Amino acid sequence: MRKYCNQCQAFVDHNHRCKRRLTKQQRDKYTKDTEAKRVRDSGAWKRKREEIKQRDKYLCKVCAAQGIYKTYSLEAHHIKSIEDDPSLAYDNDNIITLCSIHHKAADAGEITAKYLRSLITMTD
Repeated sequence: MRKYCNQCQAFVDHNHRCKRRLTKQQRDKYTKDTEAKRVRDSGAWKRKREEIKQRDKYLCKVCAAQGIYKTYSLEAHHIKSIEDDPSLAYDNDNIITLCSIHHKAADAGEITAKYLRSLITMTD
């Protein structure tokens, strides 16, 4: 029996354990009432997120640097997290458009902040 997995967006075996499933710590990041959650839920953030995607021409900047023009599964990523420095939550130089794969890699530290900042300056 096969089923649809919402995390990896594919049809998989019924006993499939998705590697994209959020951990409890990751889920808490989006559900606990914190400064970061208030920012992510605000109308100002939704407008800023759209502004950043327009600035980046609706492309994942990491993919574009590799010559791949990915325009789906786009997310706005805070280079320095809201938890670390809430004053940078709406700073254009701290936000970049990434696809979901590169966003997770950046959150895991696999893509450096220095590299992401260099991609923002290439936009201007």
